[in-house]
Amino acid sequence: MKAREIAFKILCDIEENNNYSNIAINKHFKNLKISNQDRGLATEIVYGVVENKYYLDYVINKLSKIKTQKLSICVKILLRMGIYQIAFLNSISDYAAVNETVNLVKKYDKRSSGFVNAILRNIIRNKDEILNVDIENDDIMYLSTKYSYSPWMIKNFINSFGKDFTEDLIEANNEKPSIYLRTNTLKITRDELIEKLKENGLKAYKVSIIDEAIRVENLKDIENNELFKEGLFTIQDISSMMASKVLNPKENSNALDVCSAP
Repeated sequence: MKAREIAFKILCDIEENNNYSNIAINKHFKNLKISNQDRGLATEIVYGVVENKYYLDYVINKLSKIKTQKLSICVKILLRMGIYQIAFLNSISDYAAVNETVNLVKKYDKRSSGFVNAILRNIIRNKDEILNVDIENDDIMYLSTKYSYSPWMIKNFINSFGKDFTEDLIEANNEKPSIYLRTNTLKITRDELIEKLKENGLKAYKVSIIDEAIRVENLKDIENNELFKEGLFTIQDISSMMASKVLNPKENSNALDVCSAP
């Protein structure tokens, strides 16, 4: 099974069953033999579609006489996937995005293949105009649509921080975060772990503000990584690492972590 079809099945699971994206991804990837490249692309599409759903539906509704709430789940999800690849994934050609999406439509809802093909090709012909959010005189709906935030959140942000700061805030929040590892210093030093990560073909860098922290690139299929299985590191964001540093517990003190990763 190819990456896009896996992503489609995961997104259907999320849409139909109100499943959490991370749980759906883990469920569908379990015992699935695919390359790291396909795993990475499927994950990218799933999270990208989920995170940009308001915007993607806005683009669909610009072009389709049948609005998203009336479309079948299959067609709606495949349109979202195709538009996401065209709008956000520079590594994928527009032709490939359209062709692969239409092939999936032919497999799961053949009669809709011409409709989906027409929508996606229309976007490619008029990309700048169609992908632009042209909502005027309504700051809340403009920002809500462009960045896929619920309107009530945007309204609260604007009331608290003003429009300009709100846009800077949500734009920064939509950026892809780096992956950070926390070294298990009971088993290995940070320098030793960095060397092991590099031996595994990963790019790994020290993070100056936290002694145990490592920033990594291209880390895929974490649960099956041998270094992870050996308990040499956990995945943890810098902000979470800093919390324990600020707390600075002393010997025999008690601390309750109520938002605990494994």
